[in-house]
Amino acid sequence: MSFDATDELAIVELVARYNQAIDGRDAQAWAGMFVEGGVFQVIGQEPVTGREALVAMVEGMDPTSGERHWTTNFVIEGDGDDARMTVDLALLRGSNVLGTGRYTDVLAREEAGWRFVRREVALD
Repeated sequence: MSFDATDELAIVELVARYNQAIDGRDAQAWAGMFVEGGVFQVIGQEPVTGREALVAMVEGMDPTSGERHWTTNFVIEGDGDDARMTVDLALLRGSNVLGTGRYTDVLAREEAGWRFVRREVALD
């Protein structure tokens, strides 16, 4: 299967849904954006591997924090059912910038659509 602009748009939407799910502390929806054995890692910390652990990570977060993940500067490269992406992040609370960083992602197309295989974030 080829990789085209429709795939790029689907990946951008995946990131938007990811941001809304983590900000809303919807652990099941957020973890469902990863493949079954998917990995999330903040560089310098232990990786979180597998949907059960991903769900537990979000369930352990403060549901009243008011954080918003904003992402921009998408660079997406794909080949068939595999893709790589970098995207910049700003983590906000109200008008305050709590931090910035860059995601480096590996994605795979599954029957249900694009999912993260590995998502790493390097914070500035």
